[in-house]
Amino acid sequence: MSPSSLAVPSRSSNVATSHDSQNWTWFQVFGVIFATGIVVGVVRLIGGLWSVRLFVRASRPLKTPELREQVDLLRAEMGCTASVEVRECPHLTTAATVGWRKPVILLSDTWRSWNETQLKSVLAHEIAHITRGDFLTGVAAQLGVVLHFYHPLVHWLVNRLRLEQELAADALAAQVVGGSRAYLNAIGELALRQTNESLGWPAQAFLPTRRTFLRRIEMLRDLKLLSGKAPLAIRAGTLAAIAAVTLVAVGLRPPGGESTAPAQVIAADKPAGGLSGGQAATAPLVARYIPVDADVVLVARVSEVIQAAGKALELFPQMMGNVNVLSGCEQASLFMKAEKGQSPDQCFCLTFVDKAARDQFLSGNNIAGTKKSFLTFEYEVGPGPICCYKPDDKTVVIALEALLQQAMVSGPKSFSPLTQTASWKEFENGAAALAINPATIKQIAATSPPNPILGMLSPLWDSASTQTLGLDLGKQLNITLLSQANDNAGADKIYETLSALVAMGSNIASNMKRGPDPATAKMASEVLLPILESHQLTTDGSQVKLSLSSDMEKLTSLLVVPVAAARQSAWQAVEKNNLKQIMLAMHNYYDVHKHFPAAVVIDPKSGVGHSWRVAILPYLDQTKLYEQYKMNEPWDSEANLKVLAQMPPVFRIPGEPGKTNNTEVVAAYGKNLAFEVGDKIGTKFEDMTDGTSNTICIIATKTEIPWTKPEDILIDVTQAKFPAFGDSEKGFLVGISDGSVRRIPGNISLETLKIILTRNGGEVVPQF
Repeated sequence: MSPSSLAVPSRSSNVATSHDSQNWTWFQVFGVIFATGIVVGVVRLIGGLWSVRLFVRASRPLKTPELREQVDLLRAEMGCTASVEVRECPHLTTAATVGWRKPVILLSDTWRSWNETQLKSVLAHEIAHITRGDFLTGVAAQLGVVLHFYHPLVHWLVNRLRLEQELAADALAAQVVGGSRAYLNAIGELALRQTNESLGWPAQAFLPTRRTFLRRIEMLRDLKLLSGKAPLAIRAGTLAAIAAVTLVAVGLRPPGGESTAPAQVIAADKPAGGLSGGQAATAPLVARYIPVDADVVLVARVSEVIQAAGKALELFPQMMGNVNVLSGCEQASLFMKAEKGQSPDQCFCLTFVDKAARDQFLSGNNIAGTKKSFLTFEYEVGPGPICCYKPDDKTVVIALEALLQQAMVSGPKSFSPLTQTASWKEFENGAAALAINPATIKQIAATSPPNPILGMLSPLWDSASTQTLGLDLGKQLNITLLSQANDNAGADKIYETLSALVAMGSNIASNMKRGPDPATAKMASEVLLPILESHQLTTDGSQVKLSLSSDMEKLTSLLVVPVAAARQSAWQAVEKNNLKQIMLAMHNYYDVHKHFPAAVVIDPKSGVGHSWRVAILPYLDQTKLYEQYKMNEPWDSEANLKVLAQMPPVFRIPGEPGKTNNTEVVAAYGKNLAFEVGDKIGTKFEDMTDGTSNTICIIATKTEIPWTKPEDILIDVTQAKFPAFGDSEKGFLVGISDGSVRRIPGNISLETLKIILTRNGGEVVPQF
């Protein structure tokens, strides 16, 4: 195909017919869903990486000499040259490795209960991942999922690749822990201890799940993959399957036509130099504090994006941060740099409407401040402390110190060639603009394992000098990708690649529409197919343009369900961890006092009673708050009301705004329960003749009880009806007296609940 055959005809010879003009909106609606899927995939990718960062932030370093020595010995034995940090993360149920420049091994908080073989097996497995560079490979694979979000086979292949990585790491680890049988036994024992709690949706892309762990054990046991040969076989099979998908994709053509010539489409009356479907902003997007060697540049009007996202953003304030403090942000600039073999670092520049809006953002995100212009956060993550620079009253720049220094040198402008192109200028009046250096993607692809899918997509970076994405918001969500090719021949290759991707998406969406799942069929018919079928793909010399559109209100309403599910999963994990922390504090209290606290703990000097929740504060790392509480004054005295206003998060319902100080956690309080009515001392283990593992200690339920008030829900097991602790569908969480946390099903019988509430009933305890 010659370049001339791809040239866009003149406006005079291609004025759209009246019929085409009437259907322009229809074409836009049909075309955007493909880009929407990519955007959702990018959000998931970024959200997953951010979730990983949050896990690291929530962990604490382990500097036990024996553990450090074990890690160093395994590194030497397995040929691992990277420096490895080991941290403990209470939010994980299994070990994980994150990062590739300075890798971190995250251990669950149960690691101290592992025996020597189990600990060595886990460490060896994670060090094997580091030696192989699996985290970076996983990031590249997830990028493939973003580009092929519509294809279930691609999702399956990526999951297969993750499994292959796990099995290959198993093979390496087994060689240093005494053989395959000892290794298999060790990880099998650990699998039995794992809970069924799942990770949040974004984090699942980068952290191992219980399902993956169990699948590994099945294959290691049944297929004897620890010989070292099977991982290679799996890789070969995976690549063969990917190659088959590639061949199918190459053979696809856009539905409705057999010609290989690209469809030349020009919209009549489209304004030049901007995106359709939205009004031009009063001021263009400005990239600020961008160095010359930035690999990715993103600029967005934050308040406009927040307003357009509407319902979707309201569903996960914890994940996105406090959306309200960003409402005064005029523009946000971000750049990323990816050194060879290292994770990309990011630098954010936020410009607010005024100083008050900027300071509200800083205080809302608990950023420590001093009188200096160069500030440091209260936490460290990755290779060092995250720092914040305030160049003026409206601006804050946030990054790791090394990257922040480069931003400060660049100043309030952009030196990046990515923002000097005609493509970038075309999107300056939109809601957001994103530019990527294709050489960066090429570098990532080059360091990834051989993959035919990457080969199929290679024209997007091999034949392009820049890739620029523009976003316009309003009633319509308009996304436009401008690929600037190196030459006209390169434009042909890029066009064919994008055309094949759209065609594949249309065919997959058509199959989904005919599938048995009503929700999937509705998504395909109302979202995917309209976007894909109305896409606009054109060429003009060496430039290729792909335009996609969707109704914004419909799109956000469709995003509500998956986002709400992700939010609910995250909150359930937080709620369970809260109860674990409380039960640990209860046992630490027991170790000191030789009994649990009473429901109402009486101050021996004043005779004033206060709640058990106040009594365990020192064992929740809340000693300073405990010392503020006046034990000789009632809970609602002027001084103690100040403590009430500082409720620790473990007593709060996850996800609820911090406007209430009512507790979510109450004691199992009643006659013959863990917290005995009228008991002024507290229950001992010997008082629980039914066994600590069979006696509920605390219950998570929504209440109207202020957390410092010496009050709990009275449970009378002699009555025919108990208080409603949860709903019939989800049930409720309880802390068991042995320190464990379990979920009670909503349909549990009254008799069974009575048995596990009482501490000395002598009944046969059923499974629950």
